[in-house]
Amino acid sequence: MRQPLVDNFNITHEQAAQRLTNIWQAQNLIERQEWNLQQEENDEANRLDQERCQKQQEECQRLLEEEQELARQEEQKKNRNKFLPYNKVPISSAILKLPSALAVHKLKKGDYVEMYHFTNKGLAKAT
Repeated sequence: MRQPLVDNFNITHEQAAQRLTNIWQAQNLIERQEWNLQQEENDEANRLDQERCQKQQEECQRLLEEEQELARQEEQKKNRNKFLPYNKVPISSAILKLPSALAVHKLKKGDYVEMYHFTNKGLAKAT
């Protein structure tokens, strides 16, 4: 590559080598700047993609939580006896005569139990 420079421009081999070095360094600098710019653009695109993915995940999580809340509310509407505040109170077993096992089971589930099971006749029949 040096020989055409030496022949065409009437310069020494050292000067031709220096010019080739300068040309290479200038071209290398331009290519490095272009590469750095491309890397910055890629980094920015990756950052934007990550932000978009994170927003989508947050939106999916929010929708899932809303769905679960709606399902819970629907369950409460369907089985409101199950979610009454007194449902979690333990049933006393201190009475001398306990109601039938069926009545106790219904109470624990939070279902409706007829008052008959707690009258003297109902308690007598349960024993």
